[in-house]
Amino acid sequence: MNTDEQTEQTEQTEQEFTSSTFTVSGIDLTNVEIINSDPITRYFELDGERIIYSKVRDMEVPKEEKKEEEKKEKNEKEKIEEDAQKYMRVDVTYNHAIGNFNVKGDLFFEGPEMTAPYGLKCRIQGKKVSWSVLVIFDINDMGHVTYIASMENMHGSTAVHMQSIKGRIKIPLFNAEMAEATGFKFPIVYPRDEETAEIIEGSSPMQWINLIGGGKYKTKFTFPGAAKDEVIDWNLLVGAKFKFIPCFHYSHVYIGGGKMSMQIKMSSAVVTDLEPNNVVARNIGTADALARADPKIGEKIREQIEQMKNMKLAHENPDAGKNLEPSGENTVSKPTFNALINKSAKSSSSPPSSPPSSPPSSPPTKTPSQLLKSGTPSIKKLMGNTPGLKSIPVKNQQTKTPGNRTVHN
Repeated sequence: MNTDEQTEQTEQTEQEFTSSTFTVSGIDLTNVEIINSDPITRYFELDGERIIYSKVRDMEVPKEEKKEEEKKEKNEKEKIEEDAQKYMRVDVTYNHAIGNFNVKGDLFFEGPEMTAPYGLKCRIQGKKVSWSVLVIFDINDMGHVTYIASMENMHGSTAVHMQSIKGRIKIPLFNAEMAEATGFKFPIVYPRDEETAEIIEGSSPMQWINLIGGGKYKTKFTFPGAAKDEVIDWNLLVGAKFKFIPCFHYSHVYIGGGKMSMQIKMSSAVVTDLEPNNVVARNIGTADALARADPKIGEKIREQIEQMKNMKLAHENPDAGKNLEPSGENTVSKPTFNALINKSAKSSSSPPSSPPSSPPSSPPTKTPSQLLKSGTPSIKKLMGNTPGLKSIPVKNQQTKTPGNRTVHN
């Protein structure tokens, strides 16, 4: 291929990115006017040159409260190390440039239609609760390819700015040309070979999209034709498969521990398709056959399930099983969990007024607090692991890798 043909092919590719169609669920919205009350841009209109960065400022990171004993035991060395660790941020705004006017405001931008195959995920670390959703990109979808290119554009532009202030942010070895290797995380992840760590050719990149909050102020999920205050409850999206058009908010760059990250969260989303997860129990026939062969096995499992539930209840409420001493003649003590922990402890052979003279055949019941003291294993809430991801075959297309990213000067 000669130089003219290469130039023509490059211009054609750039033209495809510039005039990328805006298609949602088969509906072409390229020529449909979309009116926004606030400045917002689309993924194929993002321009790294229009990002405006504020001055570096210190930020307070909420820390978990520690007991008085732990505070007293902290030595001077730990205090010095804690004081030396600074968290900083660089706020980000955008010049939307609507018409002939420069409209500066928060950087909100829309992405293409995406699919969440596993629904919303909740992660609990100590007292911190965070929500996110995994999306896997189709590298044969022009909208997804353009979105990834736009993210690379923003990441590269931000890296150039961060290099210019690397002394202020206390990362002296940061290099914009090797941003990821020197501490600046890229939001989109590429599957890599376990041995060589090279990006797997033809594999599908993915992204964990972070949601806002989880309380009063949180990401809003709406749908076409919804009323102003009509939203989709998060609980319906947990474990569900759905398609959505995200609106992101790029608020700031977070700096801490010698690393940086782009703080991009999903502000809202328009859900275009929603269905329950297709994971169903398919081997019911086997369960029925086992029940016919041994009717006792079902009762055994039921007892084990009840025991597990009661152990979990005992672990989550360790003080619920303590007997309260009566404070007066007319005071009635609250019941314990004894009957829940072991239903077989009741004696049906002797009346309540005459207790058995010999020890019971079953072991004595224990309260939840006693179970914990005796080493009962805790039962943690399982959040579920993300299934293995398979690559999507590509025909005559080359996956865009971090090495291909262009850095904007």
